[in-house]
Amino acid sequence: MKALLLTLALLLISSTAFSNGAAKKSFKPLDYIKNKDWEFVPVPVYETRPDEGNTYGIMPVLLMSDKGNEAIKAIFSGIAQYNTVTKFDGVALAYFYPEPEQEILFYAETAQKYARELSVRFFDPHLGKFYTEANAVFIKSPFGRFYGLGPKRTEKNQSNYTARSLNIDLKGGYYLTHDFHLNYGFQLHSTDMLNRAIELYDDTITRYGALPEVLDSTNFIHEISATYDSRTDREYSTKGTMADARFFLSNKSLGSDKDFHGYQFQFIHLFPWQKPNMVTAFRFNMKQLFGTGIPFYEQSGLGGDKEMRNFVTGRYVDRGKMVFQVEQRIKAFSWRLFGKSFDIHLDPFLEMGRVYKNVNEIGFKYWQPAAGLGFRLFVPPNVVGRVDMAIGSDGFEIYTALGYPF
Repeated sequence: MKALLLTLALLLISSTAFSNGAAKKSFKPLDYIKNKDWEFVPVPVYETRPDEGNTYGIMPVLLMSDKGNEAIKAIFSGIAQYNTVTKFDGVALAYFYPEPEQEILFYAETAQKYARELSVRFFDPHLGKFYTEANAVFIKSPFGRFYGLGPKRTEKNQSNYTARSLNIDLKGGYYLTHDFHLNYGFQLHSTDMLNRAIELYDDTITRYGALPEVLDSTNFIHEISATYDSRTDREYSTKGTMADARFFLSNKSLGSDKDFHGYQFQFIHLFPWQKPNMVTAFRFNMKQLFGTGIPFYEQSGLGGDKEMRNFVTGRYVDRGKMVFQVEQRIKAFSWRLFGKSFDIHLDPFLEMGRVYKNVNEIGFKYWQPAAGLGFRLFVPPNVVGRVDMAIGSDGFEIYTALGYPF
């Protein structure tokens, strides 16, 4: 439940957000907190997700920003919230932005029932000539869904489980040119499946436990990839192209419980129109795994707040998937509130995707369409809060989230 509406707090503080375009300097902790402006803002929390339901609460936010340019350097918050499944829930977070593009994040959450999370993140896409990203997450979530494997599963096949996972993802890359870098990644994924938390649905272990893909598992995944990215502000850009190809491997001889390997291709292109308030965004994503008895939560899935937004996360699962997405991002109007400027976007989108066991099964059957409209609040240069509504074969769904889906 991390996708909370911090956007409102940022809107109240600064339209310059995080990046001020300054050159990087050596980091000195004491200097980091000197000559800063501090502002306190109590923010109401509302989050809706089809797999988690509604979450309500209050989030007092303390923001630290540079004097003069108002660039946000740190966010501190403690959150009190309520969800019908996890009941009362407390969160503490600290987000640091020492340099443009650089992120250091700490997040901790504990709920009255089921939910626990502790996560740390470091990200700097341009640390000299290097791309660096590190994430460590321990999470216990009662919102897991499994419908079985393959493209034919219906809503009647839905089951629920509680997942207890430790995920450590490390990725480093070297820039051969300004826009092209080669990368190596290491991932530790360890998941224990526990009994259901939502009585409305069947228990996954009881209903599907005989499947070889439904099991506890710990795997060490090694990945090599090549990335070309000409977007100036990553997903917040209005033009540019991103292309990424990766190969990954899990092997018992390297400490994993399961042998599997696979590849993934992703392509994103942003088409700016002559009108400055319109951008067309296109994304293609293809993933394929090979192996037997691959845990279903490591396989290719459709659904969630980033792709096929008419489905819950993991609505369809199989060894392969293919997804096409297009959004028309339209700045409807600009507005000022509390002395700050922000943009309101109305972004219609279309998506088409399906899962399959092998790529030769793709054909024309079992493709799932989705259509919807996104209401986005954009605080330049890089803060987006969105409410995406989509309709498809399972009906109508709503997601609230931070950031663009791609």
